[in-house]
Amino acid sequence: LPSFAGLDIATGLRHCARRTDLYRQLLQRFADDHSGFGPDLETSISMNQLDKAMRQMHTLKGVCATLGAHDVRDHAADLESALQLDDQSRIRTCLTATVNAVSVFVQALNEHFTAAPQHETTAVDQTISATDDHAPPTAIRPVSEWLPRLLVLLEQGDNEARELWWANRESI
Repeated sequence: LPSFAGLDIATGLRHCARRTDLYRQLLQRFADDHSGFGPDLETSISMNQLDKAMRQMHTLKGVCATLGAHDVRDHAADLESALQLDDQSRIRTCLTATVNAVSVFVQALNEHFTAAPQHETTAVDQTISATDDHAPPTAIRPVSEWLPRLLVLLEQGDNEARELWWANRESI
């Protein structure tokens, strides 16, 4: 399995019932599906198709939450929020950040899959033991970094709010 900053393997494996083959397949598919990420989203935004762009960000956010790509998920959530508020300045800033985050993530996945054959196995025992829902978060983030997003998710009734809360509960 790939191991790099921005990928929480424990979360991804938990969502895949600890099936490394399934998780690897989903990561590969994400890399394939998002290799040219950006132009379609940029077109939707430039043509003021904000509903379409919001759906794209909501989908990206959910997929990334499932995979454990928290940095990309956070950028997608920020852009989704900016689109909902129709904050043009913030949309431009968040769009650039989201496209860059997806690009970096896809590049890291592609580098891993190019270097490591599909059948190669990795020691995942430590990762699997960390998939317990009650494991402590890996880093404590300031409340100001995640609370505004939590409020938006709760307002939307988005189940991702639970994961965000669980991952950051120690910072309160």
